[in-house]
Amino acid sequence: MKKQHIFQKIFLALIMLLGIISCQDRELLTVENQSAAILLDTSKETVFLDKNFPDNPALNLTWEVAKYTQPTELKYKIEASKTADFAKPVLVKTVEESQRTATLTTSEMNAVAEKLGLAPNVQAPMYLRVTSFVGEDGEYVVATSNVSSVKITPYELVYPDFYLVGAAAPVGWDSGNAMLLTKNKEIATIVTTLKGGESFRFLGQQNWNGMNYSIDQAGTKDSYRYFKQVSSNIVQDGDENMKFTGTTGTYKITINAKEQSLTIVAQ
Repeated sequence: MKKQHIFQKIFLALIMLLGIISCQDRELLTVENQSAAILLDTSKETVFLDKNFPDNPALNLTWEVAKYTQPTELKYKIEASKTADFAKPVLVKTVEESQRTATLTTSEMNAVAEKLGLAPNVQAPMYLRVTSFVGEDGEYVVATSNVSSVKITPYELVYPDFYLVGAAAPVGWDSGNAMLLTKNKEIATIVTTLKGGESFRFLGQQNWNGMNYSIDQAGTKDSYRYFKQVSSNIVQDGDENMKFTGTTGTYKITINAKEQSLTIVAQ
C-alpha cells in the first residue's frame, strides 16, 4: 500500500510537470489574455457639429495601453455604431500602436454620422469603441474596449451644383447657357448629346467667374482640380478642360460629389 501511495504521488507530479511545460509552450505562441484597450474618455458628452468649421477638432478619444507577454506590433481601430450592440459598425480611423489618443474633426464626425444614417440637425447617440488588432487587414482582433457614447447633432452636407459647358456640349462655350445637372444629394446627372473628340468642363454657376471643375491631374490649375476618378472615355485636355473621347451620341453624365467621380455612359 505504501509503494502504491508513492507511485500515485510520482504520477501526479508528472502530470503537473507536463501541464506546466504545456502552458509555457502555449505562452510562446499566444498573446496574454490582457485587459481590453479600454476607452477611458470622450472629451465631450454632447457634440454639435458646425458646418462652418469643418476642420475644427470636435471630439478627442483616449484609451489605455493593452499589455502582452511579448512585444507585439498592434494597431487600433476606432469604430462607431448607431446602436450599442455594434450590429453594423463603421470604421472611423486606424491608428498606430504608439498612439493612444485620436482627435476627430467636425467633417470626420459628420461623415461618420452620414454613414450611420443619422438624421441631420437632430440629436442622436453615436456609440464608439476601440479594437486592438494585429495583421495588415485587422484579421486578428486581440481586444475590444468598452462602449462609450456621445450625443451628436450632425449637419446636412451641401453638395455643389454642376453646369456643363464646352465644345462637346450642345451649348458650346456659352457659360450663360451652361446646362445644370439634376442633383439628388451627392449624385448629379444629365442626359444629353455629346460630340466625340471635343472638350468640356463643369462650372459651379452660369458664369466663368467662380467655381470650375476639371480633372484632378498635374497640369490642371490647382483650384480647378476636382475629379479624382473618371470613366475611360474622359481624358485630360489643355486649357483646364477634359476631352470626351467617345463617339458622338446621347450619353448620361453622372457625378458623385462624395467620391468626386465622373462617368459618361451611352444611352
